[in-house]
Amino acid sequence: CSGFVWLVLNKAGYKVPANMGWFTGTMASDATGAHHYLKAIDKSEAKAGDIVIVNQGEGSGNNGHTAILTEDWHGNQTRIIESGGTGKSINIAQFGTAFSSLLSGETTFSRAIKAK
Repeated sequence: CSGFVWLVLNKAGYKVPANMGWFTGTMASDATGAHHYLKAIDKSEAKAGDIVIVNQGEGSGNNGHTAILTEDWHGNQTRIIESGGTGKSINIAQFGTAFSSLLSGETTFSRAIKAK
């Protein structure tokens, strides 16, 4: 899932770490800390194109998931585009369905930082 988000952001001209050097845990860490690639935002500001990260523990493997919002945030019914989650390919789903098993984790909404 993080590789898909990395690819989309890279192709759209945003800063991303080299060689897909991130996963859900490091994405959440950057968004809430260093802001090299992502900047955490309040869910009330989240809109289409922003990133949603749910992290449990280290956020690797089944401990986390990340996706791109396809519409402004309005709760669990908000549509996302993701890799994996509710299917084995790229698909559009509702946040609440795709992230259902992870909702006890920490949710971070973030906005990508444009490359200079």
